[in-house]
Amino acid sequence: MVHGKLASIAALVVAPWLGAALVAAAMISEFGTFNSLVMSYSRLPVAMAEDGHLPKILTRKLKNGAPWVAILVLGLAWGASLGLPFDKLIMLDILLYGASLVLEFLALITLRIREPNLPRPFRVPGGMLARSWWE
Repeated sequence: MVHGKLASIAALVVAPWLGAALVAAAMISEFGTFNSLVMSYSRLPVAMAEDGHLPKILTRKLKNGAPWVAILVLGLAWGASLGLPFDKLIMLDILLYGASLVLEFLALITLRIREPNLPRPFRVPGGMLARSWWE
């Protein structure tokens, strides 16, 4: 039995093997996505630990450069969230993503105010109107 609407439709319209192939392809795709997220998200705690904002133990890496302590800590945190209902996971995701966006914009504004003459590789469009708003 194939699960999922698109896979069920493919199994009914074409053949059961197509539904199974779609499910298998989706599983491989999601594994790749999860793997890339684990590798990229583990770098943030390492950078924060190197800057002294988190415990130094998070900076430990394997010979190949993988931050194994940060990956382990994040894996435990993700494992702890497995018991949460789906709506809580969505709410947590939106809350954390929104908080990170707010921090990014606050950092941008703070840097713009504290370091107005810092060399920048690009310019924000808007001309004098945008420039006078920041000054």
